[in-house]
Amino acid sequence: MKLLLQHDSQDKIINESVGFTLVELLIVIAITGIMLALAYPQLRSSKLAGAADMIYYDLQFARMQAITNKNNFRVFLGAVDTGGCNHALDGHTYIIHNDTDSDSNCDAGEELMTKDIGDSFDGVTFTTSPNIATYNPVGTSNAGTITLTEGAAIKYVKFSATGRIRVSDAP
Repeated sequence: MKLLLQHDSQDKIINESVGFTLVELLIVIAITGIMLALAYPQLRSSKLAGAADMIYYDLQFARMQAITNKNNFRVFLGAVDTGGCNHALDGHTYIIHNDTDSDSNCDAGEELMTKDIGDSFDGVTFTTSPNIATYNPVGTSNAGTITLTEGAAIKYVKFSATGRIRVSDAP
């Protein structure tokens, strides 16, 4: 933009720049790229932590429901073919079973709640041993470990015979 000023019968032309230079824009883009590169590992681990928290809270839910309802609650974490329960699960889906008569069978009328960590945490999968976590009316269970993975990142959800559940970075 050029301005023409008249002052004391002398014409002066003043150049005034408006906007950003190419160098300034490139510096901003480079700084943004560096910040995103530094934040990416944290974003990945937060997705894995979110999936671990989801499973943790659902195991806590099953435990509390077993105590409240005074019957077993089972969480099917892998392929199950036992007591009328035939479920081929895919590594990101699990089922919470309200075993109202505590007979370890999936009887008609017993509630099954299907959960999928893939809906909210795409790319996170899990393996487990054993395939079933069973909580009884006093809140205790069998012991096991759920291993969650996303690429090379790993988290563990552990459930103990005393009913305690915890999330860990170590096996």
